[in-house]
Amino acid sequence: MAVTKMDDYKTESNLYDQFRPSYPPELVNKIVSLVSEEKRHWAIDVGCGTGLLTRQLAPHFGHVMGVDSSGKQLEVANKSAQQSAIKNIVFEKAGATDLGQLMTKHSIKPQQVSLVTVGEAFHWFDTDHFMNQIVGTFLKGTSLVLIGYPRPFVLSPKCMDDKDFTQKLCNQEIITQPVTQLHGQIDDLIDRFYRKMGLYAGFDWSILESEYRCYEKDFEAKFSHFSSQRMVQIIPVSLYGFYLNTQTSSAYNRYCIAEKEKRGDTFSDKLFDLIRDIMKLIGQDLSVHSITSRQFEKVDVKKLESVSFYIYYKLFAYYLTV
Repeated sequence: MAVTKMDDYKTESNLYDQFRPSYPPELVNKIVSLVSEEKRHWAIDVGCGTGLLTRQLAPHFGHVMGVDSSGKQLEVANKSAQQSAIKNIVFEKAGATDLGQLMTKHSIKPQQVSLVTVGEAFHWFDTDHFMNQIVGTFLKGTSLVLIGYPRPFVLSPKCMDDKDFTQKLCNQEIITQPVTQLHGQIDDLIDRFYRKMGLYAGFDWSILESEYRCYEKDFEAKFSHFSSQRMVQIIPVSLYGFYLNTQTSSAYNRYCIAEKEKRGDTFSDKLFDLIRDIMKLIGQDLSVHSITSRQFEKVDVKKLESVSFYIYYKLFAYYLTV
């Protein structure tokens, strides 16, 4: 997620970079394979945030540009690239519809750009303006990849035992419904939490819930080739990882700011409440019931790290061609 006013939130960009789920190698390899090796001159990662995807693309292209509107995110992006000794990345603070100006600035010709990626950010854009820019700026044959994920969910091990589960999920042949009462109860808790966070998202939450299917008619109208075939990856995250990753969410941070302004010292952190309720259901109740979120981070993080319960993210990707 990026090209947002992430600087307005309390989220530490270092936390964002460290605890956002990384992109699976299978997804990165699929993205890279869209472009023949001799055409891998420039890739542009729009809404790059702290450069998670940008860094993963760098070994496969001559040059990669990461674009984001958040200066704090880009500070971390530059630092991470330097620490990784990556020399072929340039980061620019700009909006999602400023690509033409950035290409002029760096003397990049349209035929040199073979790939444009948007990781978890397309729903923040003026999508019509962005797609018109893509069609008007880049040559035919340029690949555009849009990546996102809706709310996480809970699965029982029985689902994961099905070797065709991911493909069925991608084709919507099955619904991600837990099959045990315990998993169902926890999934309901997560659903209620995300419905609450959706009120603070800053965009229509149903866009992510639709997995960008709501844009398919626009895709078909704008692009010369559109395939409804998508790649889906199921990413397991520990309860502790879920807790840390959720803290990087702009919706969660908007919620915290609004509720603290409204309630002051009586503010109750819904993320902490969610973690506490999940812990109760799996039989690992927190020892202290009245602690604050700040105390929770100090007292119970170690306990949370040891919990072997997983929550799943469904990462999806659309592949379009200009």
